[in-house]
Amino acid sequence: MQALRRTLVAALAAGLLSAGLIGGAAAHSLTNHVWYYPPGENVSAWYAGVQHFSCPDGQHMGHPDYPYLLPFTNYSPTGVSVSLFGGGYGSDHIDLLVTNWTPSGRQFTISYVCH
Repeated sequence: MQALRRTLVAALAAGLLSAGLIGGAAAHSLTNHVWYYPPGENVSAWYAGVQHFSCPDGQHMGHPDYPYLLPFTNYSPTGVSVSLFGGGYGSDHIDLLVTNWTPSGRQFTISYVCH
């Protein structure tokens, strides 16, 4: 029974190692992405328009560990919405629809991630 247990544990460990579920295989992916923080931009009252952002040096949009998440974060103040309009994960750019829902000018600020 002891020999069978050792064999099963060894087989399970080999399977997990080959699948990359244990060990250091996935550790490199934590550093193969870069967040970019373009300067904020003023938008006038009731503004709605598309802004274009590109990844440099042949990089692609998105975080390689989280392809299902949006490749940007909106840091704009209340009343300014930002939504994905074009591009996205794996593309070399994103187009963002920026809308200022307020009767006064605001600044929109985002960050985006490339890998």
